[in-house]
Amino acid sequence: MQIKLLDASSDHAEEEPKTYSVYLGRERLGRFVRIGRNEFDALDRDDQPLGTFPKQKEAVRAIRAAVDRRR
Repeated sequence: MQIKLLDASSDHAEEEPKTYSVYLGRERLGRFVRIGRNEFDALDRDDQPLGTFPKQKEAVRAIRAAVDRRR
């Protein structure tokens, strides 16, 4: 299975946090927001917070784990 990331933030605002949606096929698993150089807030598909992580990969793992817990 390949998880795809979709950049959902505006391109013209560098100071704004960047938001990425996480999909598996057509299913939206959740999203994460880059809030700092090494800070990523992860949210599940219902926008419930999953935590703040130092790496993008860890934020995606938290989103995937939240999906696995729901199944």
